[in-house]
Amino acid sequence: MTRNLMIAAMVAMTSVSLAQPTACWQQTFSNPISGRYGHFMGFDRARQRTVVYGGYTTSGFSSDVWELEGRYWFQMPSGPGQRAYGTMAYDENRHVLVACGGNTSDELWEYDGVNWTRRFPTLMPPGYQFPSMWFNPDDGLVYLYGGTSSYGFSAGTWTWDGSRWRIVAAMGPQVQYPAVAYDRDRHVAVMFGGISGSYTNQTWELTNGHWVARTPAQSPAPRYLGQVTYDESRQRTVLFGGYNGSGNGLNDTWEWDGTNWTVGNIHSQIAPPPRYHHSLVYDNALQRTVVFGGYSGNPINDTWIYALPPESEVAEFVVSGGTVADGNLNSLRDRDNDRLGFQCVDDGDLTIDFATILPTGTSTQNWLQLRAVANQDCTQLVDFYNWTNGNWDQVGSAAVSGKESLQWAGVPTTGQVYTGPYGIVRARVHFVPTLDTCTGLRVDYDHVAWFAAR
Repeated sequence: MTRNLMIAAMVAMTSVSLAQPTACWQQTFSNPISGRYGHFMGFDRARQRTVVYGGYTTSGFSSDVWELEGRYWFQMPSGPGQRAYGTMAYDENRHVLVACGGNTSDELWEYDGVNWTRRFPTLMPPGYQFPSMWFNPDDGLVYLYGGTSSYGFSAGTWTWDGSRWRIVAAMGPQVQYPAVAYDRDRHVAVMFGGISGSYTNQTWELTNGHWVARTPAQSPAPRYLGQVTYDESRQRTVLFGGYNGSGNGLNDTWEWDGTNWTVGNIHSQIAPPPRYHHSLVYDNALQRTVVFGGYSGNPINDTWIYALPPESEVAEFVVSGGTVADGNLNSLRDRDNDRLGFQCVDDGDLTIDFATILPTGTSTQNWLQLRAVANQDCTQLVDFYNWTNGNWDQVGSAAVSGKESLQWAGVPTTGQVYTGPYGIVRARVHFVPTLDTCTGLRVDYDHVAWFAAR
């Protein structure tokens, strides 16, 4: 039985209200996509891939297409033109991503994972820059709100059925650049923020064709060009980032349950850097929120996921100065014996960072532990570090060969590494080059939740 099912069963048996599981941010691999903002992004639920198209880069408007499968980005054939500042949503009935608008055009395109097809409806919504779009599984329609054009700002709400656009609500909340997502459990579209005369922190919901203002006791700070998506596994609308005139954007996380806004990511000090004009989608296959790109003085190209922390599964890793042998993480991971294999390149340094999230307590059995091992024809020096009070502190150094080093990293030190009921513990293993050619290295681990990207 999974952890979530166990919690549900306990609630049913005891009628005790248990705390909602808390999610945290994790960074994925460095990816080959150039930094960008104002890009189109959606999640293809049939093919289980996050798709990025276009956006504005340091080279100008782009037309490239990338797909995120698991933790890897793959480049696809380019899209139908160089554009940014439009919107994208996945039509679950017709199995296509619908891309609408952009910097100079109100064109409507659909992408099935192979081909891009342009649609020519007789009527188009007037706002083709910066609109918001989402899919409503209850009526099977794609919805669009707002947008700007050479004619000004539109506050209308429209639906697309694959053949034509229809107006649902001619007048909406009169908010430009808001963040909108569809709550599948309460059957409403949730809108937050935007510009309404000035930066706003209004919350609106679209129900039965009418926008209704909500008045929560607590709200995130006013902003525009933030993003929201609906976390189906935890039944929360997740808000991240945006711009409030502060300079390079925001990086706070909030969650809306239909009544209140509460601060998210509360048990971790790890979060994506500040940004706005990014994209946020929900991956229902892996039950995670994905954020990519944005702007913070320059276009950003990093990828983060927001999800419940894994209890025993390795999720991410980063290597600096070396490569994973064979380029395949899974083939090298020995799940039964809790170990990973690596190889050095040109006798270069090899640095690996690890992290875990821990339950309450300071028992050594609960702390992340690492041990370095080299194969028989290689001797390597290895330094061990703990992340303590905001700094990497060396906790040991040893020569390792075919014999296992007894030095562990990640055990408790005098510095406090977490606060609250859960916290992040980080440790680092640094292999130092020697005269020997290192053909194989191994890191044994214990109590590791994920390998954390730096």
